[in-house]
Amino acid sequence: MDPVERFRSAQQLLTDGNPHAALTVVEPLVEAEPDAVAVLVVAARASFDSARLERAEQLFRRIVELDPTHHYAHAGLGRTLQRRSRHREALPHLRLATALHPEPWYAQALARAEASVSSVDDGATTVDAASTDGGATTLDGSTTVDREAPPAG
Repeated sequence: MDPVERFRSAQQLLTDGNPHAALTVVEPLVEAEPDAVAVLVVAARASFDSARLERAEQLFRRIVELDPTHHYAHAGLGRTLQRRSRHREALPHLRLATALHPEPWYAQALARAEASVSSVDDGATTVDAASTDGGATTLDGSTTVDREAPPAG
């Protein structure tokens, strides 16, 4: 499979809700093209959707290094940090994503992170409901059960 076919196949597998297969297909591209933002975005989304959160965080951070104005990478990094219960760290990335591109799910993720930080500051313990609903959570906060397709970056 040539690189373009591999990339398109990984994108389609993500759209079809098969992030594990997408990771298998896209990983050789990440190794061959470690600075290709489009490839990194697909790998980061697949990692997030597969609950490989440490890898998703690494990939989203790399994208932000390469393109500091990549709103989707900031949103993805913020959501990844939220799922890792690092809400305070998520805030600047979600704020930036929302300011750069006002996607509704960016604003919703930001509101959840702000509420979590506020609750912790008030002494309450808060868990991100989007990450503990029993389903596989995607970047936009939906589950694989209730979404049609992942948001494209």
